[in-house]
Amino acid sequence: MNIVYVSDNNFADITGVSIVSLFENNKDEDEINIFIIDDGIQESNKEKLISLADSYNRCLKMIPIPDMRNLLNTENISTDNWPLNVFARLFLALIIPDDIEKTFYMDGDVMIRGSLKALYSENIDDYYAAGTLSFATKEHRKNLGLNEHNNYFSSGMLLFNIKKCREDNICLRFTDFISSNGKKLWYPEQDALNGTIGSSMKVISPVYNSLAVYFVMSYKAMFKYFRPCKYHTEHEYSQAVKNPVIIHFHGNVLTLRPWIDGSEHPHTFEWLEYKSISPWAGEPLKKDYRSGKTKFLIRIYKLLPRFISESIIGLLSYNNLKWTKS
Repeated sequence: MNIVYVSDNNFADITGVSIVSLFENNKDEDEINIFIIDDGIQESNKEKLISLADSYNRCLKMIPIPDMRNLLNTENISTDNWPLNVFARLFLALIIPDDIEKTFYMDGDVMIRGSLKALYSENIDDYYAAGTLSFATKEHRKNLGLNEHNNYFSSGMLLFNIKKCREDNICLRFTDFISSNGKKLWYPEQDALNGTIGSSMKVISPVYNSLAVYFVMSYKAMFKYFRPCKYHTEHEYSQAVKNPVIIHFHGNVLTLRPWIDGSEHPHTFEWLEYKSISPWAGEPLKKDYRSGKTKFLIRIYKLLPRFISESIIGLLSYNNLKWTKS
């Protein structure tokens, strides 16, 4: 089993805890190879990551990130608040070793709670990748040249058919799309993924990418206010809340991530347990980044009946779509 992460130094410890959760819940896997695309990780954190893998008798290799602007071959791009390293996942066929034909890509803010054996064994011979669906309104789809019948995938957890990607030179398609559309991408790499190979990707259960928003919004409210044209079923949504295999702690306005002091996410304690057996066990939690005004509004929201609070969430999310980045 191969897994790729991309990390800078600020996210090295978070990525490390994700790797602990992976190792702890996949001990029966014969082989696990971790590749970390390194965007400036300090030597001390590199040593911790390597020693972590060694302690589980697993292989971990650091791969220096290539010059992303050179790889993208364009200045016609606006990443807003996203670092350029988000695009690295699109170019794994060029970055990771040539003998790798299949791999997971994982964001560092995921926690793995179960075996990935069944998912890794999924037949994707006829697809470039497999993933879970994400939110996309008609307006968002139109911006990318997609229609309401197209799937729109999350880029936070992907199973890539690297062999097929290389054979069909998919990286060139990514480069061309980003060069032509760079300044109008809402979620840079996620939009580029869907605008190029989304129609040739396989849909998998959202239990493998249970988003933070699932834990604060019902299925009906999500549909009413995010207005996705196409999404997982209500039963699949429910299972992703009740029995998630992978939880994705993406940033959002309501739920602090587990490594931030004061987090009330229902799986915070579980994440902290993995942190406690990681090389970063003694590191303090990060401070709450929200403004005083936002904290006050959130307190008000929590006191309101759910049908009212979900309306507020919907208005917040639709007017500030980037808090749902997944």
